[in-house]
Amino acid sequence: MAPAELGYGLTVTSEDAFATAVERVKDQLRAESFTVLCEVDVKERLDEALRTEREPYMIIGACNSTLAQAALMSDMNLGVFLPCSVVVYESDGVTHITTVDTVELFRDSGDGNLALVAAEMRARLARAIDAAAA
Repeated sequence: MAPAELGYGLTVTSEDAFATAVERVKDQLRAESFTVLCEVDVKERLDEALRTEREPYMIIGACNSTLAQAALMSDMNLGVFLPCSVVVYESDGVTHITTVDTVELFRDSGDGNLALVAAEMRARLARAIDAAAA
């Protein structure tokens, strides 16, 4: 099943527990030639800073070097969108996996080469989250 479109991103749900889903996402990103550059445990940071208790929420920053290089060759300012983010979170016992929709992100660029890079990036991210949720 293809990920659902949010307008700004693509999303799927997983029957896996949160921690398992995080590991599956990282494995599938690697399978699509992404390198996992960082992980931000948002729950930990917000719970500590705000003295709250929230459900698990992880941001995974991933980069496909070839596609990143091609995007930066179109516009060096595009680094503000790197790395690509994939979010894994739990809400009411359901694990969600969401990523940015790069086609939507760069829709108005007017750069045909960037549109091709964005489409390839979107396809790889969509496959990764879909496979992680399977």
